[in-house]
Parts: sequence; C-alpha cells; structure tokens
Amino acid sequence: MKRSSSIHATAAFVAIFCAGCFPVDSSDSDGGTSSAFTGPTLEVTVSGVHFGPAAPDPGSFVDLVTTRDASGTATASSFRLAASVDGAGCNLTFDTFGGADIGVGQYKVESMQGGLTLDGTVYPTSGEHFTTPEGPASCSGSDCDNAAFVISAADAAHVTGYYMGTVTSDQGLGQASVVCSFWLKPRTYTP
Repeated sequence: MKRSSSIHATAAFVAIFCAGCFPVDSSDSDGGTSSAFTGPTLEVTVSGVHFGPAAPDPGSFVDLVTTRDASGTATASSFRLAASVDGAGCNLTFDTFGGADIGVGQYKVESMQGGLTLDGTVYPTSGEHFTTPEGPASCSGSDCDNAAFVISAADAAHVTGYYMGTVTSDQGLGQASVVCSFWLKPRTYTP
C-alpha cells in the first residue's frame, strides 16, 4: 500500500508540475541563455519552465544558407532549425529576400515583408513550432510578428543563438512565452 501511495503522490506532483509547462496567458522574462554554451546544447523554455540545457537529441540540426549572385551580393538567405531535448523541441524557419542575408546579428520577426526583406528583420516562412510534454504550440504569419531572433555566432563548426516569442497551444491551452536557445553544429552552412 505504501508503494501505491508513493506512486500516486509522484504522479500528482508530475501532473501539477507539467500543468505549469504551458500556463494560460502567461509570460516570463527568464529567457535562459545561449552565450555560456560551449558545445552542442539546446534549451527550450516555456513560460519559465526549462527543458535542458543539455545535448540535443540525435537528428537535431541547423541549416544556414545564403544564395548570392555572380557579383557576390546576397539574393536570399534561409535559416532552418529542428532540435529537441528532454521531451521539448523547437522548429524555426526564417528567410530573407532581395539583398538582406541572415548572419550574426539581432533580428525582429516580421511577416509582412513584400518582395524585399527589411534590414534587421526575418520572415517567418512556415511558422515557428514548439513541442512540449503537453502538446504542440506554434505561431504563423502575423502571430509571429515582433518576436526576437538572434544569431550570436555562426561558422562551419557551430551556430549559436536564440528565438524568443509567444506561441499558441495547438490544443487550446492558451498562449505561452517561449525561448529556444541553441548551440548546434550546422548540417548545411553556406554564408
């Protein structure tokens, strides 16, 4: 009987703890960190609840590719990240068009770009998707506007940075603030 009570108490604690992983209409300024990472690391923070920092799951990747014309001028740039750790993950997709490239810097996510991407902004191509133990959450189009995307270092050996914004639960659980901090070896890197 004692073991059964202990199991029920543990299950109740886990249910209460994980309910806080995606609280309705929450916000939190605790964004985690990416600057202290020294090797492949991912940290996903959902309304202040941290998953990681730890080595990302196998299959996690980042791609950073810039297309250039014959004179070397950037014509388009893309950033793709799919990574997970400890039951949570993030999928980020950003593009720039017409002369602005994605590299080390700070960017504002802006959906209404037109044919040319404004300096200091990135276009949220297919939305930003997060997974949590409570289920998926995402933003797309103008719902992603004003989020922050930062690349603090980028080369053929690693890409580090973070995304910080607000997503909505795909299961009707409300909104949550999210941060995806990463240090990943690029699968594809073409600056």
